[in-house]
Amino acid sequence: VMASFGAMVDNLLKLGFRVDAGAVLAAADGKPPTGELIAEVMLSDANCHTPPLRPYMEGGERSDMPYINFYLDYFAQGRPAFVPVEYMDYRDAVELVRDNGGVPVVAHPGLNFRGREETAGRLLDRGAAGLEVFNNYHTPEQAVYFTSLALSKGASMTCGSDFHGKTKPRIVVGRFPSDSRFDSRLSDFVNHIHVIGRQGV
Repeated sequence: VMASFGAMVDNLLKLGFRVDAGAVLAAADGKPPTGELIAEVMLSDANCHTPPLRPYMEGGERSDMPYINFYLDYFAQGRPAFVPVEYMDYRDAVELVRDNGGVPVVAHPGLNFRGREETAGRLLDRGAAGLEVFNNYHTPEQAVYFTSLALSKGASMTCGSDFHGKTKPRIVVGRFPSDSRFDSRLSDFVNHIHVIGRQGV
């Protein structure tokens, strides 16, 4: 984790940002420092206010949710400061969730697989039991696509706001666009989770 943090900072420095790595680590307080935290620390320190940071500063075109916007613009896969992270094998992750009484669901696939939405279908074929269809990231067209995908695969449909507090100040807990025609399917999933929880699986 610390090696990837160093690489993240190095990448930003090469792009013309000014980053106080020590201040970021202090703010992380022993937890792994995230791209959002790096943005927060840079924005709070006038010494770091370089031209590339302007879009995220107050009044800038990316200032509505500056921390998450900075992460998406610079640290998401394929973006200029992205640092690869080694994740566990997908099938192992699915098995781990199931072994611990959980239901493996593919979260906001329209954000994670934008332009490659069909990937969500392959993940359902390989063990995921559900698909987050309704959230604050999906376009109406994506929601229609993921609805039909879940229905065709017999997968559970879920929804979520993806609330992250100060990181996403425009996102409210439990608020997201949805389609009332599928309320009963969403309720079925919630009831299924409650049953599993009571069984203590």
